[in-house]
Amino acid sequence: MSSTSQYSSNGSSANSGNLFVSFLPSTYTNESLKVLFSPFGEIDSCKVMVDLNTGLSRGFGFVKFKDVASAQYAINSMNGMKVDNKTLLVRFANSEPIQQQQQQQQQQQQSVDEANTNAIASNNVFIKGLPTEYTMDQLKALFSPHGEILESKILTDISTSASRGQALVRYGDVQSASNAVKELNGYIIQDPDKPLIVKFAENDEEKKQSKLNSKRQKLQQKQRLNMRFSPYPSPIAAPITQMYPYYQTMPTLPTLSPIMQPPILTTKTITQDPTNLYVYNLPSDADDALLYRLFSPSGAIASVKIVRDPNTQVCKGYGFVRMLSLPDSYAAINSINGIQVGGKTISVSFKK
Repeated sequence: MSSTSQYSSNGSSANSGNLFVSFLPSTYTNESLKVLFSPFGEIDSCKVMVDLNTGLSRGFGFVKFKDVASAQYAINSMNGMKVDNKTLLVRFANSEPIQQQQQQQQQQQQSVDEANTNAIASNNVFIKGLPTEYTMDQLKALFSPHGEILESKILTDISTSASRGQALVRYGDVQSASNAVKELNGYIIQDPDKPLIVKFAENDEEKKQSKLNSKRQKLQQKQRLNMRFSPYPSPIAAPITQMYPYYQTMPTLPTLSPIMQPPILTTKTITQDPTNLYVYNLPSDADDALLYRLFSPSGAIASVKIVRDPNTQVCKGYGFVRMLSLPDSYAAINSINGIQVGGKTISVSFKK
C-alpha cells in the first residue's frame, strides 16, 4: 500500500510519463521509436537524439506518454529487451540517477565517436568492456555476423593470464570492420551500465605518433624538473616573475652594447679563467635557477653556483657563473651588470 502511494505521488509529479530510452539501434528514427512503444499507451511525443554532423542516431531518445501508468507499463515490458542486437535501457527520464547516467553515456559515446571519426578506418577492431569470463567462441559469435573474421584475440594480463575485458578482431575487409563498429559500439552484453566500446584499432602509423607524443610529454616534464640544471633557457619554462613573485619589477635585459668589447688576449690577460664571472649583491632568496634565467640570454653557460650560508642555506649575496666563451662573458657583463632584481642592483665582473 505504501509503495503504491509513493509511486502515485512520485509518478504524477516527478516522472510525468517521460521515458529515457538508451542503446537504440543507429538506424532508429522518431517514427520507428513511436511504433516500438505505441502498444503500451497513448504517446504525446517521441524524439531520437541525432548527431548534428552526420544526422545519425546517437543511440538514445525520449518517449513521453500521456499518463504515468502507460510509461510504467512500457518500462516493465521494454527495459532489457533486445532490439537488433541492442539491449534497451528504459527508465523514467527526469529521475536524477538517469540524468547522471545519460550525461555519462553521452560523454562516453562522444569520446568514442570522436576517436572513430579521427581514426584511420582499418580492418582491425578494438573492443573494450567484455565480461572477464567471455570466451573466444562467444567473441566470434558476436562479431562474425558483420563479416569474415581472419583473426581474433582476447587480451590477457601478463602476470595472471586473466582476461582484461579487451579484445582485437581483424576482418577480411575494412567495410566489415566499419559495420561492426557502427552496430556493436554501445552493445550491452550483461550490465546495462557497462556498454561495449568498439572502435578502430590504431594502425602502426598512429601507434608511432602516439609514442612520439608520449615521449614529447615526458621530455617536457623532465625539462620542467631539470630546468635549473640546463645551460639553456627552456622554451616551456614560466617567466621569472611567475617563478619568483619577488622579482615583479625585474626589467627586460638590454641587448649587447658596444661599451665593452672583447680585448685582444695576451699571455698576461689569460692567466685567469676569462669566462668565470663574479655576481654580487644578489637577493637572499636567489638560487641557481635565477642565475640561469639571467645569464642564458647572453650565451651558453658551463656552470652556475650560488654561495650559501652553511648554517641557514640562505644566499650570501653573491655567486659565480662560468660562460662557455669569452664573447659570451662580455655580453653577460654588458647585459646584466647594473640591473635591478628584487630591489638590489646586480654587479657582474670577471672573477679575479
